Amino acid sequence: MYGISLTNGDSLTFREIPDLRLTTGAAIAGFTFSMIAKVPTGPGSDSGGGDNPRTTLANWNPDALPVASKDAIINGHDVTIDHAVANSPAALQIVDGSLTLRDSGRLTVDSMSIGEKLESSVCLMLKGSTASLSHSGTGTFTVGSSCTVQTIPDPGGSSPLELDDGELVLEIGYEWILDGSDYTGSFTLGDRFFLANFGNLTGSTDGIRTRNFDLPADRRLELKATSTSLYYEVVAQTAAIGPNIIIINVDDMAGGQHFHFEGRDCLTPTLDKLVSSGLRFTSAFAAASVCGPSRYSLMTSRWPSRNTSEQFIARYPLGTLGRFGVSDTELEPDDQNLAAWLQQAGYRTGLVGKGHLTDDDLNQTANWPSKGLMTYPSNADPATDATTNAKMRHNHRVLCQRMRAFGFDYVSSYYKANLAELRNQSLNVHNQEWITKGALDFIEENRNERFFLYMAPTINHGPVRDDLSKTLGADKGYTSAGYLPNEDYSFMPERQSIIDEVTDAGKELISARETWLDYSIQALVNKLAALGIRDDTLILFTSDHGEKDLNSSRPGQGPLIFGKSSLYDLGMRVPLIINWPNGIDSPGHIYDELVSHVDIAPTLLALAGASSLPTRPVDGVSLLPVLNGSRTAVRDDLFAEIGYARAVRTKNRKYIAVRYTPDIDDLIDSGHLWERVEGNTATGEFTEPRPYYVDNRQLGSLAANSNPTYFDDDQLYNLDSDPDEDTNIYFQEPATASELKKRLFEYIGDIPDRPFRGFSDD
Repeated sequence: MYGISLTNGDSLTFREIPDLRLTTGAAIAGFTFSMIAKVPTGPGSDSGGGDNPRTTLANWNPDALPVASKDAIINGHDVTIDHAVANSPAALQIVDGSLTLRDSGRLTVDSMSIGEKLESSVCLMLKGSTASLSHSGTGTFTVGSSCTVQTIPDPGGSSPLELDDGELVLEIGYEWILDGSDYTGSFTLGDRFFLANFGNLTGSTDGIRTRNFDLPADRRLELKATSTSLYYEVVAQTAAIGPNIIIINVDDMAGGQHFHFEGRDCLTPTLDKLVSSGLRFTSAFAAASVCGPSRYSLMTSRWPSRNTSEQFIARYPLGTLGRFGVSDTELEPDDQNLAAWLQQAGYRTGLVGKGHLTDDDLNQTANWPSKGLMTYPSNADPATDATTNAKMRHNHRVLCQRMRAFGFDYVSSYYKANLAELRNQSLNVHNQEWITKGALDFIEENRNERFFLYMAPTINHGPVRDDLSKTLGADKGYTSAGYLPNEDYSFMPERQSIIDEVTDAGKELISARETWLDYSIQALVNKLAALGIRDDTLILFTSDHGEKDLNSSRPGQGPLIFGKSSLYDLGMRVPLIINWPNGIDSPGHIYDELVSHVDIAPTLLALAGASSLPTRPVDGVSLLPVLNGSRTAVRDDLFAEIGYARAVRTKNRKYIAVRYTPDIDDLIDSGHLWERVEGNTATGEFTEPRPYYVDNRQLGSLAANSNPTYFDDDQLYNLDSDPDEDTNIYFQEPATASELKKRLFEYIGDIPDRPFRGFSDD
């Protein structure tokens, strides 16, 4: 008696039909045979393993493969093989489901195709050193874009995919993980964990990574690709000597505005505790006041104008003004950034959340196919459209792999830039649980090694709705990888319970976003504590830049005061907390002296003993003396830049210079006027005496409309008497203006090939 498992998971049984012939693609009454399987005589179909994890006829019992079978298909179920298969199929296809070989499991096929159906989820697992999946002859083994391959070594090592003279094809979007969960052996230099041996390889190795290894501090696994093999080799590395490091870089949150520790009437107890047991900086500033350049400077300790990425140079050739805007300052592919430096210093490195560090050209969907991304309708709902959902999952994998090339061992729950750049209406919602899950998974995978995690929540960037419809009121199934309704987010309270807690406490409803974020950080702290590594983990909390005065945005409070995309403090000032139980002198202290985002990387490199690794200029200074108890100023002033503007800020004065290119100056001299914009609306009225600092006219108009001196060529402010920077005293304090102009000249002159008129020539 033979059972024929159908693609819908049912089974069709034939009794005593001796002349039945089963061939490739065989069908009866419109059904395709998805698997040939003998009806098991025992209670399970686990090929004799005894644990009976699968108990239906829809599962493959490999002992029963008929000799006449030409192929076998796994479609919609899981197969486990733990001993040799007597009659292997000629060709094996995994359309949907999984195949696991473990213990003495043996399977030999002529060819194999797994994970090529975009809408499916496929896993191939090679578990232990004795399991074997072999490929005879010169056929092809294709790992499709919806497939995850897991090689799980035991103390005896790994079991590679053996293809002899066959071809291994790795399609863009696949994932291959060497997982050390079961490995308890040693890590001798030169030891190898083989993934595959083959006759020929087609495709990129970008989808390959490791996880869950407990490596000695002076060892790491390095991927090697030869003409016939893929393997990880144990190589020497510098032993990491600093603490675990987590940077939490939130979006569009001005310093002094958002959290209870800053005076806001809201619920943020986790952040409050990080302040009371750590170190708070009240005069911390971004190097630029829009997403891309501010994040670039934080991750590189370089002023944005130093950027030499291909896209930046194409837009602003050397020798011209760099009028950088929202996202054109990409990381350079030369490993000169914080993640790559810490990776070289022995850290495992991870990124979750918003990047805004690479691939700015992908803001245009026309460029997606050239980098392996798939387009979909902007109005398609991935919750009901399986093909769109599959494309989103594929794109997320590809983007994660692209980001890993910049010094990250792990990238997940990743948003390349803002939510809107996913180009789908359904995905245009925030999901802090999804980002937090990626962070927790990274910590779990690397709990036994030194790690650096960069976590960048998408809140509070737009879309922003006072009714929380784009945050806590949204369906938490929507993620950057499509619609995932079954993710386990039990590490955080339900969204409605957070809303109820905030409203029951009489707090402003919109502040529930900050409470949501606070619970996310609490989940990280709880995870670190459960693993016993909290005390030796440094948590740094900041924002990429400021945005607006929250009081001015409340109904009835008057006109909006907006600082983003300007060099006023409302755009530059950011919250900054450093908490490290084992490393902060005088916990609870507040440091009031000036610090800049460019100071973060030198500080962390000093802690990691890696200060010598940067080969490009570093513009920051180490804050290590402050962590060690010093209250002395580490800098007398700081520099910031955006678009057509540059600034120097001291403790109580700020000088802003606005300069244009020669062609713009000619237009100004001729009396030309620029169109006035109101938020997203072009008015058609040409009344502006100058162009906005940045080419994003929405941001420029908000800043210009909020600040009466925005278009002044030279601006000086007394920050003691005029903290809102409303009154330009440039002509009232000529000596101060002259002194700060000279200081600005020094900053600009130190940036090669980036002229700024009046400050970089005679």
